[in-house]
Amino acid sequence: MTDSYDDAEPAETVFVSGFGNIALRAAVRRYRSAREAGQSVTLFREIGKSPSTFDAVDVERLSELKRFKALRG
Repeated sequence: MTDSYDDAEPAETVFVSGFGNIALRAAVRRYRSAREAGQSVTLFREIGKSPSTFDAVDVERLSELKRFKALRG
């Protein structure tokens, strides 16, 4: 797993185009199957965060992190 997700916290707010602001935990739950569903997903993060966006592949990777796996249910 890459270190680029070190500052990704479940409570951080991300912006989803066409949807609005949402907690990253909710975005991961909602969009973790996006790639399989053929959806294009981009989550825009606050200025200064790295990476500045998460795409569908990133969301899949985030969903495998321990701090996000605990949110499944």
